Amino acid sequence: MSSEVPKGWAAQQLGQVVRVVTGKTPSTKDDRFWNGKVPFVTPSDIGDSPWCDTVERHLSTLGASTVSTAPAGAVLFTCIASIGKSCILSERSAFNQQINACIPGPSTDSYFLYSQLQAMGDEIRQLAGTTAVPIINKSTFSTIPIWLPPLDEQRRIAEVLRSVDEAIAAAENAVVQANTALHLNAEKLLVHDLTETANERRLVDLIASLDAGVSVNSEGRPAADGEIGILKTSCVSGGYFDPDENKVVLPDEVARTRVQPTANSIIISRMNTLDLVGANAFVAEDCPDLYLPDRLWLLKTKPNIMCRWLAFYMKTVRFRAQIVDIASGTSGSMKNISKARLSDIAMHVPEYTEQERAVDILTAMESAMLSAQAVARSYREMRQSLMSDLLSGRVRVPA
Repeated sequence: MSSEVPKGWAAQQLGQVVRVVTGKTPSTKDDRFWNGKVPFVTPSDIGDSPWCDTVERHLSTLGASTVSTAPAGAVLFTCIASIGKSCILSERSAFNQQINACIPGPSTDSYFLYSQLQAMGDEIRQLAGTTAVPIINKSTFSTIPIWLPPLDEQRRIAEVLRSVDEAIAAAENAVVQANTALHLNAEKLLVHDLTETANERRLVDLIASLDAGVSVNSEGRPAADGEIGILKTSCVSGGYFDPDENKVVLPDEVARTRVQPTANSIIISRMNTLDLVGANAFVAEDCPDLYLPDRLWLLKTKPNIMCRWLAFYMKTVRFRAQIVDIASGTSGSMKNISKARLSDIAMHVPEYTEQERAVDILTAMESAMLSAQAVARSYREMRQSLMSDLLSGRVRVPA
């Protein structure tokens, strides 16, 4: 935040423009306090939406009477552990001790306040210091400096940001719908509607090679443009190959590595937590400056198997269930899958022409989903730019 307050705006402390209330959790041993109709908000209930209108737990009237509540329009802000999560209450609610509620006074618009606190998130998190469990106490939180324009200007700014938030929500809903359609059609085309010509074959009969990378013992530093980097296992966690998720390691380690992502191949996570082991992604282009660690495999198919078809199949519910079945435990929460057990997975494989047909349909649907993601991303970037301009007063919204 700049030191120069915009003309017509007032520099105040948060506690001067809102009433700060810290939450509390009623006794979980007394059933009389729970399962009523009063929403009880915890940090896990606060997502990306500006509004908090869905919670996992509710209090009874008696339970709510033992703790503080905040009215609709109050802005919640997490001040312990996951600092910075925020939302606006849709109705009177209770909330736990990790959350402070900001109940706006007559000169403060809820949506403007929510947006301002979001924009100041990084600055606020720095107030927590470096303790094992980050915490900002109520007194410190109440003294956070905040700039407020007149109420009518707050509302104009809030309306602009609200319209972008609504566009983001619509775009993200389109992403969800497109992704759901993609996965449903993948299940239909690749599992349920196979013709009689589809033969059951083991994965080992479909692949030309399945190779792991080098053991990486150093964290290194982020790879600069043109430098050779070792991929992180997170490069496939989202189901799509992200070549930017890489790191540089010692030259001798790189020199011993010979497994590079190449066009028309699949990267598979062979060691990870149970929800991510077996995560995989199709590689469309050669990546000459990247190498695989030993926690990742690179799979290449035989000429009579479309690699893209197999990549789609490896995201089906059936394949995922088989991965979970063959995963074995190592230290802690980590699981791994052996090459032998992965290679032994069986699936029904159609003729090449049917593989092509399925890939054409699913690739088109995937493209629609990725386009929807790009639209959502552009709206989020727009919002960041608008927040920077409007909430600093650099750009004014005329009456």
